[in-house]
Amino acid sequence: MTEVYINSIANNPDILRIELQSLLEGNPASLSFFRNRWKSFTDYIEYGLNDILPYDLPNREVTILSAGLLYQGMVRETLIQKCLQPEDRLIDVSLHEISHELIALFLRSLGINHTQLSRKANISAA
Repeated sequence: MTEVYINSIANNPDILRIELQSLLEGNPASLSFFRNRWKSFTDYIEYGLNDILPYDLPNREVTILSAGLLYQGMVRETLIQKCLQPEDRLIDVSLHEISHELIALFLRSLGINHTQLSRKANISAA
């Protein structure tokens, strides 16, 4: 899901410019449109974490909501750096490499590793 979105912005960075400009202008119609563009990301993160995180986790709801915001921010900042500031220090790193590393870092920050996700998928598939 992340790579599809990243590739769409990489192919048309003007979408990101329009989004950022609409945020500055505060146009309600534009704000609603771009907020909904990110909604699938945050919903995906929130639903996934709701299934994975233990129910007795302190501040569970805040953690889930904050994680969605964190992920959205990481992806947006990456797109700004790579698509709108191509002379940036990340010039030698591809969007593909960065997106994979962002996903891994994000999951590790929540105490989730690839093995746990694979095991869960195997259990639910059985």
